[in-house]
Amino acid sequence: MSWYYAHTLISTEPDFAPRPQQVAAFLKALKASGGEPISATYRLGTLTGEVREGRHPLTGETISVPRRSFLPLPHPADIDERLEGIVDYNLLIEGHGPCQLPPFKLYTASSDGGTANAVPFEDSYDYEIQLCLRQEPVSTSDWHEEISPEPLAPPFGQPCHGEKRRGYFHHPQTGAVIKVEDAGCARFWLQFQCGKFLYPKIEGTNLNVLEPQIVEFAIQSFGVDFAQGCVFG
Repeated sequence: MSWYYAHTLISTEPDFAPRPQQVAAFLKALKASGGEPISATYRLGTLTGEVREGRHPLTGETISVPRRSFLPLPHPADIDERLEGIVDYNLLIEGHGPCQLPPFKLYTASSDGGTANAVPFEDSYDYEIQLCLRQEPVSTSDWHEEISPEPLAPPFGQPCHGEKRRGYFHHPQTGAVIKVEDAGCARFWLQFQCGKFLYPKIEGTNLNVLEPQIVEFAIQSFGVDFAQGCVFG
């Protein structure tokens, strides 16, 4: 169903924003464990002040997407200094996998679109990790009206309020609705994307598929709990 699938690790505290030193601690733990993409390069995306607007193809709703410019970070060990004072960014780590500590085992979809007969993927793939911070809480749900017409959540990345705590997602192959508590609205989340038409094996409506060691790195580094979601398209 989806071309690119990204698994999200979402702060369960909507207003949480990490300190730069916490980001550096997470990246250090990830690299030391072999969880960093192979041949990793770092880029930092910050706001340009411009906004791109468009209309949702099904609802006609106007959607505004702030533009960001991405600059390379040749010295990622200094990331805490580079992030100081920035309240909205995408920190992008790009490379390829499988690395020593992959985020999950990868599969390609079975011919019927399900996961029961999904085929394990063993080759190399593009692998990127993003750490995303916004100035105000935004929707971290990924509701697709073309799958289920009644919109239950604002579009991913659009403004929301802290009371929208439940996250709404779809199974990337079957389209089944997946509800996750405390995953619908946040300032801070992480994304793990592993190439085109590649997915973790999601059984039923359980999105807790991210490598437990990576989840533990996040909890220890940032001092908050996280819920798991997804975004695809």
